Amino acid sequence: MKYVFRIGDYAETKDGNRGYVIKSDLLCYQDIVTGYIITVKFSNEETMTYEFTANEAHRQFNRIGRYDLTEKEKSKIEPFQVNPSLTEYASIFAMSDKINELVEAVNELRMRDAKESKNG
Repeated sequence: MKYVFRIGDYAETKDGNRGYVIKSDLLCYQDIVTGYIITVKFSNEETMTYEFTANEAHRQFNRIGRYDLTEKEKSKIEPFQVNPSLTEYASIFAMSDKINELVEAVNELRMRDAKESKNG
């Protein structure tokens, strides 16, 4: 389950309407979460029910609760560069190796996620 929407969560649609979640349910198939159903009450007292998957949420909403669903440009993270003094060299070198290892892992996961979202 990628998202957890709660009653009372702020919601903003792509067309700028703002309101709050008054009902939130999961769509399941054979005990696997396949999507979400939420009902939003807008500032004009209108209510709308939306049904979507995790990969489709950004098509209808800018934000729901703590989730910013606007699509952001995901660029590669640049590796950490160091220019240490001789006394700091050992600890900074070990730390930069670990940081660069994490940077490579994040970039690989982003590429995998991008491929899956295009295929899925």
